[in-house]
Amino acid sequence: MSDKRQVDYGAHSTNRLSIPSLNDYLYVIGNLNAIGLIVGETLWKVFGKRVQFLELIGDSIGAHLSDYINRAIAQASGNKHHFKSRKSVVLDTAGPDFFTPNGTNFNPLNTNDAKRVYVIHTDTIAADALISIGAVDFYPNGGFNLVVHRLTMPMF
Repeated sequence: MSDKRQVDYGAHSTNRLSIPSLNDYLYVIGNLNAIGLIVGETLWKVFGKRVQFLELIGDSIGAHLSDYINRAIAQASGNKHHFKSRKSVVLDTAGPDFFTPNGTNFNPLNTNDAKRVYVIHTDTIAADALISIGAVDFYPNGGFNLVVHRLTMPMF
């Protein structure tokens, strides 16, 4: 007897870009620097020099947030020892508005934002960054349309 499981991503999972979700996206990226500053300063206060052993993981906009957090940690530490997290593992970095010179957030994730930056690109056609931005970039399935969200049915 096989054990079949299904993953239900819920009503909020969609591959369509709607106006409300676009507004939310723009709102979040407009506040990314402030969010990163708060989280980075808090991590520095809580962990101090031990922050260098942290590993940050982010998906989409969260990938860039890990970048802003590391920059805030460096700033909070006074940049004396170039403290930053040990590793950032990011999945499907948000591309829109980060990699265009006229974008409001032309300050994308890069290899200097953690001691090691690993990037996994699974959907470069839709919203993932089309360029290599990590120390190591992985492209499962060639980086094209691996993520199918609610269209994914049986997992096992």
